[in-house]
Amino acid sequence: MAFDKRPKELLDALAELELEAKKAETIRRGLESYARAREGRLHNLLELLEPGKKPNLKVWLDKGMAAIRDAHDAFAKLDEGNAWLAGVATQEHRFFFRIYRLGAVAHRDKMVAQTLNLEQAMKEFENKWGKIRDSDKRIDERLKKTAEEYDKMLVEAARCASATEKQARERMLDSFEKALNLGVRGAQLGAVGKVLQLATKTIKMCLDQTKARRLEIFALLSREEQVFTTFKETREIVAEFLEDNGYPMIKDALDDGEDALDDLAKGMITDGQKADAAEFAKEARDELGKVFSAAERQYKDFARKHEHLFFGPLGGSYMQELAENDDWKRFSRSWKDHRRDFDDLLRERTLAASDRKILEVSLDGLDDEARREVYNTLRAACADLLKAWNAWKDFTKDPEWILDSREDVQSILKALR
Repeated sequence: MAFDKRPKELLDALAELELEAKKAETIRRGLESYARAREGRLHNLLELLEPGKKPNLKVWLDKGMAAIRDAHDAFAKLDEGNAWLAGVATQEHRFFFRIYRLGAVAHRDKMVAQTLNLEQAMKEFENKWGKIRDSDKRIDERLKKTAEEYDKMLVEAARCASATEKQARERMLDSFEKALNLGVRGAQLGAVGKVLQLATKTIKMCLDQTKARRLEIFALLSREEQVFTTFKETREIVAEFLEDNGYPMIKDALDDGEDALDDLAKGMITDGQKADAAEFAKEARDELGKVFSAAERQYKDFARKHEHLFFGPLGGSYMQELAENDDWKRFSRSWKDHRRDFDDLLRERTLAASDRKILEVSLDGLDDEARREVYNTLRAACADLLKAWNAWKDFTKDPEWILDSREDVQSILKALR
């Protein structure tokens, strides 16, 4: 494109002046030289509006000020006392001063900065998501391992209780038979007592270990809560970031730049200047459109990568990836099944001890002394096992505690949906 309306306007005006031929030729050549320099300066300024990775406002101001000085010096050299040239110099000074103060370059720089910010932020938040996801994955793996250990303790306790019922009753029946035939001896009841004592020890061990596993799960849930909190805070950071770098702000920068260009020609003095300013604004608008398109593409890339993760309602796939509810529902169902088994094992009537019945084996047929010996030998072991088993059942009475605990942690995520 050529900004030749003003130079032609000046040459036409020169032709109407009544000047001697030599002076007129000198001024004409001076005007043509200025026109070439003017054309070059305008193209140089337009280049500063092109897409790029650097801010150009300072360079724009430097080049604009140089153009203002050149407008004065060029005409002063031709004929310092010429009133017409002085007027032309004033008009061209006004022309380049308007361009010097043109806000479009600042809005171009803003869109360039937004583009670079989005490009950098997309990588940074991608890395942030990777760290959050990896941290949560490590915690989940440890949680699952601990939950599996917890589950094994439930199975072990049930196995122990079932085996104890069978073995204690069998040995009690065996001891009872010997008591009837040979007379009761405490040593013969020792095998029954050892079964009960070993069961008590095993149940207490299971209880201690399940308590430890539960505490570990709570500690891991606390760590997971910290991860979710970090995730929430990252989303807040993204929200703040998009307040300055989101699509509406990018579009605002373009609109403000175009508004500034629309007003450029209005402030010019002559028709030639207005025509050149309008052409300059048209070309500048095209360049701003290219800068906007680059920023828009970068925003769309950012949105495709992070929408429904770091901004907007939290997506279901991300929710599931972080929460992993299916595994914990499975654990809870398993623990509920185990809990039902506990209610059917080592019932209180099984471990109730009296001088008439122990381990649901009737002592009828033994004399009073024999019954007392059986009772005195086994009552403490039965009572200890019953106490341990009741403590175990009380601790495991809520198989859905893990879901309730995770519900509190997951509330952080649910609030983001």
